[in-house]
Amino acid sequence: MKTALIIIAACLALSACGGGSSSIASSTAVSSSTAGSVNTANPSSNTVTLPVSMQNSTALNSLPLSIDGGIASLRGAQPYINGVFTTITVCMPNTNQCQNIDHVLVDTGSVGLRLLAQSAGGELSLPLPAVTSSLGTAVYECTQFADGYSWGSMNQAQVNLGGETPVTLPVQVIGARTDLTPASCIQNATVQKAENNLSTLASNGIIGIGAFTQDCGPSCYPQPYYYCSSANCSYPSAPPPLSEQVENPITALKQDNNGSILILPSVSSTGASNVSGQLLLGINTQSNNQIPGTAPLLMLDINGQLGGATWSNGTLNTFSTSYFDSGTSVLEIGASLIPSCSSGDGFDCPASQISGTAQVFAASGTSSPAPSFRLDIGNADQLFASFPTNYAFANLGAAAPDNNTLVLGLPFFYGHEVALSITSAHNNAEISYWNVP
Repeated sequence: MKTALIIIAACLALSACGGGSSSIASSTAVSSSTAGSVNTANPSSNTVTLPVSMQNSTALNSLPLSIDGGIASLRGAQPYINGVFTTITVCMPNTNQCQNIDHVLVDTGSVGLRLLAQSAGGELSLPLPAVTSSLGTAVYECTQFADGYSWGSMNQAQVNLGGETPVTLPVQVIGARTDLTPASCIQNATVQKAENNLSTLASNGIIGIGAFTQDCGPSCYPQPYYYCSSANCSYPSAPPPLSEQVENPITALKQDNNGSILILPSVSSTGASNVSGQLLLGINTQSNNQIPGTAPLLMLDINGQLGGATWSNGTLNTFSTSYFDSGTSVLEIGASLIPSCSSGDGFDCPASQISGTAQVFAASGTSSPAPSFRLDIGNADQLFASFPTNYAFANLGAAAPDNNTLVLGLPFFYGHEVALSITSAHNNAEISYWNVP
């Protein structure tokens, strides 16, 4: 029997890690024909793609995306529901010695490229050069996610995104020297679960393209970075320089470096087995990444969050904490507003599908909400039992940490183009969204 995962890929503190990722979300259940195309030659394949007019596979600033249940070896017993993946090419710096790493999770709720070492079950086998401190010690990171922690070394890699000019930047290699994991790394985790191998991380890596340039900048003290000898690790005496921290791969680009637009077609209320989309690098820098003048533009706060949100399904519910997050595989609408599944798997299981109208507010700049949109939550147990080979659902939910939180996870992204700019020295990040034509 397969066990679907609720994934919380986001860093624990949005301001520290550049976002938040968590579980399976919900969006309006729309016929796939309204925003995508179904493989009518073989309907049983249940594959949904973007309209041909929107497919920019040859554009230099485009990366293909897929939701396909995750890594094939895990898919049967441990499918990755609502995980959006891409393939990243990494190389030894200034060489042609490269690897294509597939099934890298695309996460708007964190910052930096993190790849799973081959020794931990991942694909990365290149002997990337280590990032070392001014003391000559190796630099390691203990990344705190909302559902666990990942330990690994900091290494230099040349990263190729689409057809953009390759850039060299620090990346975390998850699963490297886990024997060095300090007790403080584990003790500081909200959930003391190591996500250092393929079965626990459930991907070959995470590319964090959130609203910040650095992992945590001057806030990186005393954690999450460590200086390590061959035998033990300790905190640095001061925040590590930016050259030792993971960096948003988009801001490192020579152009198209001010944000991204994540585009996915709609899926029906019964889900889909495979969904294809695209990630466009840059915002308003090329003809294919323009924000429509009619789209809402919402300023985020210093933590990358909205100013709040509401959701009404007969009763108006108000949330002081709200954010968009492609790394969260579910919609989280409060902690106890929707019944949970009796199976105890963490998903929502209302007796029948619940529909409500949501609105989100900018953190500053305007008090007016963006146009409202519908969010549906279905019965997860029934969906999984009725459609066991579907891995993309637009109507899955799970409990938020509290009743003051609404998380717009990946299911919101179905049928939308979501643009997220990156915080600069002069401006907070902004988010915009509009329907796929």
